[in-house]
Amino acid sequence: MDFDVQGDPVMQPYEELDMNGRRCTLCWAPPPERSDRNYTQRTDCGNHTDEPHASIPLISYSRPAGDGQPETNAWCELNSQKMCADAIYNKDFLFQAKAVVYPTDGPKPYDSWYCLYNGWLEQEIVALQH
Repeated sequence: MDFDVQGDPVMQPYEELDMNGRRCTLCWAPPPERSDRNYTQRTDCGNHTDEPHASIPLISYSRPAGDGQPETNAWCELNSQKMCADAIYNKDFLFQAKAVVYPTDGPKPYDSWYCLYNGWLEQEIVALQH
């Protein structure tokens, strides 16, 4: 990983440079052993990565598809948790779950019950899986 995320040891493993040399957080695809399909990763994201955006409404980064370009949103334009933009692009909303490996130890371990507490293991949600 090429970038220090403001000294946060938990986020450092999740920030890297994308295929265009722009900072990107959570921007990799699922490994082959976690999926039975091939994914396309967007290469048009990160156009606002280096701009200060704390006071800009995230909706202002959205635009509809047009001129041969797909629609875009803040996930894509800011290259922040780009897995979300790739999930929408691939029409697979379990893309991130298949791609990311959260740490279970260290200074701020992720809650292993995250999916359960958010209701994502409810039968009607699980039925939406590919």
